[in-house]
Amino acid sequence: MPAGFGKLTGPFSLIVGMLAALLTIRKYELQIEFKHIDETGLQWVSVAKANNAKAKSLFDEQARCLAQNLS
Repeated sequence: MPAGFGKLTGPFSLIVGMLAALLTIRKYELQIEFKHIDETGLQWVSVAKANNAKAKSLFDEQARCLAQNLS
């Protein structure tokens, strides 16, 4: 490999990674809290992700339903 190969591929990889992250980001996320039985403790687990407001209202409805069923 040429000596300056990393000077080209490093910035290129960084830019491609940032663009991929921006294109796949999700605005709304439905998470559940999971309590492990060992010393790990509490952990938030993502169960669904979306970008549109319709999905957010569905996530809110599901959260209310779960909270109602668990209490």
